[in-house]
Amino acid sequence: MNAPVQRGPIRRRKVSVELYFVLYLSAIILLLGTTPLVNKGGDTELEEAIVQLSLRDFKVRAKRAALVYPFIPAGASVDTAGLRLRRDSINLIVASGTFADVRFAIVAIRDSASGQTLPVECASLTQQGNATAEFRWRPCAPQRQGVYLVTVAGVATPLPPESIRPPELRQRVIEILRRRGSIRDSVTFAVTMMGLNGDIVAALRQSSTADTATGSGAAIDTSLAALSMLTPVPPQPLGIPLIGGELQVQSPTVIAAPGSTWRNQVFFTGFTNSPDITFTASPSSVSVIRNPNGLTISGVAPASGKQQITLRGIRASDRQTFNATFTVDASPLDGPDLPRQMYVGENYVIEFGSQGVPNEIVQVAAVVGTDTIASGGARINFTPSRTGNITFVRFVNRKRYDSYSATVMPLPAPNFNGQPDCSDANFITIRTTSYGSVRGIPNKGQLVVDEGNVEDPIQDDYQYNSRTKAHQQTWKLRRKGKGETPITLHILDQRGSRDPNGRSRNVQFSCQ
Repeated sequence: MNAPVQRGPIRRRKVSVELYFVLYLSAIILLLGTTPLVNKGGDTELEEAIVQLSLRDFKVRAKRAALVYPFIPAGASVDTAGLRLRRDSINLIVASGTFADVRFAIVAIRDSASGQTLPVECASLTQQGNATAEFRWRPCAPQRQGVYLVTVAGVATPLPPESIRPPELRQRVIEILRRRGSIRDSVTFAVTMMGLNGDIVAALRQSSTADTATGSGAAIDTSLAALSMLTPVPPQPLGIPLIGGELQVQSPTVIAAPGSTWRNQVFFTGFTNSPDITFTASPSSVSVIRNPNGLTISGVAPASGKQQITLRGIRASDRQTFNATFTVDASPLDGPDLPRQMYVGENYVIEFGSQGVPNEIVQVAAVVGTDTIASGGARINFTPSRTGNITFVRFVNRKRYDSYSATVMPLPAPNFNGQPDCSDANFITIRTTSYGSVRGIPNKGQLVVDEGNVEDPIQDDYQYNSRTKAHQQTWKLRRKGKGETPITLHILDQRGSRDPNGRSRNVQFSCQ
């Protein structure tokens, strides 16, 4: 059993930085107004110090350091049939600090090779909440291969921390900040436009074939992993490391099958990947591999339950530390409500998601033999076209998690559900079941009386089961006379089917 991870150092560091900021700001505030009248320049310098502290407190960050957008160049003939290539077109922009009324805007899109500026209309930015915005890449025509640097700026109204007291001092700080106007910060991330060619597609197919041959089950989305390895990601620009740099994890919670290999990415924010930074992970069995924009963390999931992973970096030059934590969750996922029997031509909407698991990391493939005949996300729409056995394989983070089987059959013939109910002296109750649909029309049954001293059947109740595709109907037959009532009848569905062989299927019985 792994020892519990101690999160104390991370919390202490966060508190100490905030406390330092508040104490420093409070000291400046107390000095305001205490300088002699002949030295009014002193107050100006103190006010400038307050503004500079507020500027350092406001930061704009991107959730992802780089996006990868594969495309087929105009005029190129590339066969991508069978490959599922994801286009990374969305990023989340987040503002942090003490502020109000933040507004985000795309300020520049620049080709990293030529320096050419692209229209900002090649992307969109939608405000979400009080401190975030959603970035969407919408490449302008004609699409060209390259690495484009996108700069997004955030402008906000600065506020002093809530811990600044008493009210009169807090109000004075607010007035100082208001006089100096808005605060601004920006973040730059990369969008890689990768034109597909025959060599890249061949490599993706080879990777997909290898995964299928080894039975790893990752063939459904193997191209995603292969694509990231083939795509160059530009390193962060060199510069002076910033105080207060952070490690940002790509996935705060990694869902993995028990005992499987998991992988997560950690990005650098506010500092560069300097060789004098040493990174260690806990537990010690976790692997840490450097890459230009951050770290690749991997390990083996526990047999059950959750495991916390802690990453710590120490820079030798100034002993600054960088910390990050995330959780590996090997708890069993909820099973889908999958019918064991499915019918040709019927549409099924099957939920493979699980409570607490983001839907975007779940993929599903419908497999017959070695062929993938359908695929989708956590919710899959599936219409079987032929009979036989079928397996639904669920993937989490592009890794095979589990599988479920079903049998595809032709629509059954309608049938009588149990014995007729003769307990009512005036009516006979009969229940029937039919299945599926015919040309989009519910395949309800019709009860037909061949012989018997009863009136024509009247439908008394109807229920439909979307999972089993069963139409369950209850019929009432009014008796015309007293005493024993022999009856012969059959049920007919919308196909005109009585049984799989088309023979008459009459039911004879007698009610007292």
